[in-house]
Amino acid sequence: MAKQSKALKNLLELVAEIEDENLIMALGVVVQKAISGGESDEEEEEEFEEGQALNGISLEILKLKRRVDEYRLLEYEAEQIGQEHPFVTAQQPRMIQCRKMILLDLSNSLRQTGDDITGRLKIMSLFRDMDASREAISALKSR
Repeated sequence: MAKQSKALKNLLELVAEIEDENLIMALGVVVQKAISGGESDEEEEEEFEEGQALNGISLEILKLKRRVDEYRLLEYEAEQIGQEHPFVTAQQPRMIQCRKMILLDLSNSLRQTGDDITGRLKIMSLFRDMDASREAISALKSR
């Protein structure tokens, strides 16, 4: 019983953390657009290419990877507790919203990669980690 209550607490904390990160990412985009005064897409692509990088991986992709990893952990915790558990069932709408926000951010990042093949492949691997191949194809088509 104590083990299950700890797992429930972990699940709730993970959902809240992912929601907070989604909010921070969304606010960051709004603030960046307000500061830039509505730059053109070409200028945004240049900023992405000139952004800080760590071993060839942009910080944006590293942040996305962290969020994907947290979401996968969230799914694992929910699976361990059991999808039919009332608490997990009650958290499903929040988990679905978290997934949608992460996929939206992945799609937006994919559009911003421009001709950066390495960045595009890294983002595609994050789509794969989210089991979202259909969404990845849609994002590629809309590029």
